Amino acid sequence: MAEMKIKGLMATLQTNEKNIRKRVNFIFGDDPLGNDRAILNLSRNSFVIQNRKNENLLPNSAWQFISWEQANRTL
Repeated sequence: MAEMKIKGLMATLQTNEKNIRKRVNFIFGDDPLGNDRAILNLSRNSFVIQNRKNENLLPNSAWQFISWEQANRTL
């Protein structure tokens, strides 16, 4: 499932993963160990929105935790 999101982006934007990485500034996801794993790796500014599913995860050097409120202010 995680890789399918990347393939979907490539098909929608009609470009390759390398070009998508160049254009992406921020990525938000809520399932870093599941279906959001691949997209969270597209950017150095990756944020995991905290929820019950991931509340026991420790922060990671690849992404940082953020709340829905913080995510809404970011946009």
